[in-house]
Amino acid sequence: MTARLIFPIMGLTKIRLIVKRHYKWLVELVGTELTLEVNEDEFVLDQT
Repeated sequence: MTARLIFPIMGLTKIRLIVKRHYKWLVELVGTELTLEVNEDEFVLDQT
């Protein structure tokens, strides 16, 4: 599932949701190999 960050990180906003951990999600920045944790209120889901 993909989503968009509300505030860009390194100029990127597209993320891939990997797994939910309590109140945060482990995500991957699309186009990089970076993973990070973000809160649910920091992104919006892409329309499919």
